[in-house]
Amino acid sequence: MADTKTSAETTSGAIADADLFGGVQGGVNVKFLFSAVKTWIQSWVYTGITDASNAAAGRVGQFITQTTLRAANTALTTSTPKTCASILLQPGDYEVWGVGGFSNGGGSMTGLYASISQADNVLTGFDSAALTQTLGPAVTGECIIPTPRVRVNVSVATTVYLVQQASYTGTTTIYGTINARRAN
Repeated sequence: MADTKTSAETTSGAIADADLFGGVQGGVNVKFLFSAVKTWIQSWVYTGITDASNAAAGRVGQFITQTTLRAANTALTTSTPKTCASILLQPGDYEVWGVGGFSNGGGSMTGLYASISQADNVLTGFDSAALTQTLGPAVTGECIIPTPRVRVNVSVATTVYLVQQASYTGTTTIYGTINARRAN
C-alpha cells in the first residue's frame, strides 16, 4: 500500500504529494516531479533578510540612499527648484522618501519645498502626494523638512530626485538625503 498522509499530517505546512495528485501516488516519476516543483516554488518564496545584513541588489528589501552633505554648500536661487540628490532605481516597485535641509545666511526663508520627483530640477505637484510645503513666518538659520513617502513603480532604470525650493532673502544652500526601499 502506498504511503499516504492524512490532512492532520499536512497542517504543519508541508505539502503532501498524495494531496497534490488527488490522493493517488504516481510512483517514482511523479514523486520526482513533485519534488522538483516543490523545490522550484520554494526558491521563489522570499522571506527577507533575517541576519541583520543588507538585502542584495534586486531583492525585496534592498535599500538605496544618496546624501548631499551640508558642507557641499549647494547653492539655491530663490523660488527656483533645484535637485539636491538623486538615485538610480532599477525596474521594480519602491517606496521612496527624503529629507531636505535648508541653510540661510544673512536673511530669512519664507516658503520651503521638498519633493520626490522623476524629473531633474522639477518639483512635483500636490496631486502626486510627493511634495511637502512649509509656509509661514520667516525662518532664519537652518530648517529641515521631510518629504512624504511615495510609491515609485518603474519598468526601466529610472533616476529619482530629491528636489528643493525656497523663497528667501540673503543666501540659501541646500542639503539632504533621498532613500528607497525595494518593495517588489
